[in-house]
Amino acid sequence: MDGQQKPTVFIHEDDEALLDALCDSLEMLGYPVVGTSGMLQPNRLRFRGMPGIFIMDLMLMNEPSGIELTRTLKERGMKCPVIAITASPMMAEQARESGLFADVLNKPDGVLALHLVSAIDKALAPQEG
Repeated sequence: MDGQQKPTVFIHEDDEALLDALCDSLEMLGYPVVGTSGMLQPNRLRFRGMPGIFIMDLMLMNEPSGIELTRTLKERGMKCPVIAITASPMMAEQARESGLFADVLNKPDGVLALHLVSAIDKALAPQEG
């Protein structure tokens, strides 16, 4: 991705401290970032050229799971890759089995932002074959 404009990363994470850390880390690496910790309303989102990739927390307070939100967003036409982040091994397994996610990463992880960059690059790489 060097030399090109990096895609916008949309992050939905209900832990505001982690959201801030992820946004700051990705911005320092040159990614434009939009972050939200509030209740996500899929019927109110419009994606026209944005985001390039979506990072979704799977265990959200006071709203459906990140798996259900991702399913709804994709049913409503969101085409960008989605990377799941979770602290729950059970949710991670469900996310992998759902087939909705380009990757599933564990948190807390002291190098989560670096793993995200690798996962973002992999998810956005041109598909071979």
